[in-house]
Amino acid sequence: MLETVEFHFYLKLKADHLSLLKKVKEAFGCGAVYCQKEKRVNHSDCYRFEINSRKDIQGVLIPFFDSHCLQSPKKRDYDLFRQAAMIFKDNWRRTKPVIKQIKKLKAQMNLGVRRVWKIRSLGGNVKKR
Repeated sequence: MLETVEFHFYLKLKADHLSLLKKVKEAFGCGAVYCQKEKRVNHSDCYRFEINSRKDIQGVLIPFFDSHCLQSPKKRDYDLFRQAAMIFKDNWRRTKPVIKQIKKLKAQMNLGVRRVWKIRSLGGNVKKR
């Protein structure tokens, strides 16, 4: 069976910035805001604005950042994310070489330190707000 690819875009901020994340959600008109309880002693609770829908990523998020270029170190990661999303969109037949190409791009994101490819559920300590 062929592997699948999921795209997740999220912004994570400390709990005292919840109102800002709610404004971001309202501005995009999609996604959700979640409370993420932190179990590590040296970390505080935070909130995440997350877009998981391929339709919203392709139709809302990417056009937004195409018009409003990021001006931060995360621009490189976004460019890799966008490239992978476009490969996925343009290749309706998800062949092994296409999946491999997308994985190669993912491995370059976040300085290559995070190589999580399993489907993440919203279980555990994440609660929808």
